[in-house]
Amino acid sequence: MQLIFDFSTSPDVSAASYLPLASHQDALQQLQQLKDKSSFRGARIIGEKGSGKTHLLKAWAAVTGALYDTGETLDELPQQNNAVAIDGIDDLTPSQQESLFHLYNHLQKQNGLLVTTGEKPITPDTPMLPDLRTRLLTLPQVEITPPTDADLTQLLVKWAQDQNLTLKPDVVKYILARAERSPNKLQKLVQQLDVLSLVEKKGVTLPLARRVLTALNDNE
Repeated sequence: MQLIFDFSTSPDVSAASYLPLASHQDALQQLQQLKDKSSFRGARIIGEKGSGKTHLLKAWAAVTGALYDTGETLDELPQQNNAVAIDGIDDLTPSQQESLFHLYNHLQKQNGLLVTTGEKPITPDTPMLPDLRTRLLTLPQVEITPPTDADLTQLLVKWAQDQNLTLKPDVVKYILARAERSPNKLQKLVQQLDVLSLVEKKGVTLPLARRVLTALNDNE
């Protein structure tokens, strides 16, 4: 049987569903320190795709009242915001980079707060508007560390719940022992488990998990 790869259903990354993972502790600590300062402050959070940056940033924005933006509407952000969270700045267009530069200057004058996320660290060689790069380099950078087994278990269970699936402990253990330890890859695996369980009208079993893992490996 040809497995169906349809990843149209997105996991729940709302602030209310955020899970404080062990691999997020350094980032959480850095964000916690920001609220204790009265001058301009900020942070850059980096981590691989699927590591939970978006979920973490949305939860932080909800708690602090910061404006959350994906960077796509940077040109339209109202300037009166005093705390802003920009998610995913790796691929900003030149126009968006200029908007972020002006936003940084505004927040600096207002003793505001700016937090950004990205997959790649910003270095002096990062291809970016030079003035923006210089400013972002002044912000402390914290990296989301590789997920632990406990983190990945939490994520697998959560993503399964998002798809109305139940993953038994033996299935989770089997997956973690054999799958690539990438949150992004595991997220796709859960989505495929959901598709196949719907097609076959049965729950997720070890044989089903084995078939999905084999199919994903064959398609890489």
